[in-house]
Amino acid sequence: MCRSAACPSSRAPVELVPGAEHADITLAVRGGRLESRAGTSELPSRIDDLQQEVDDGPCLQAIWEHETVRVDDMAHEDRWGSARCSPSSSTPPSRTWARSIC
Repeated sequence: MCRSAACPSSRAPVELVPGAEHADITLAVRGGRLESRAGTSELPSRIDDLQQEVDDGPCLQAIWEHETVRVDDMAHEDRWGSARCSPSSSTPPSRTWARSIC
């Protein structure tokens, strides 16, 4: 699979969400594993990795509950305590619009 930013499919996730600057497509694969694909940059992949590490967050909720999850400012969000970005985190606070598309 093409994972380069030059790949035509790498812009597709951004085109699905109006106003998005970065996006990633995460697939649930055998055994309940998740794989990030077609990211527009390293940022969405880092956010996905953080959420998978703590097993919590808006993207995981969207995937496992098959629903759209919108977060305007993750720094002020309290639904996913363990997935929030801390001041020492290497992943900056961000807006998130996680959508499960089946």
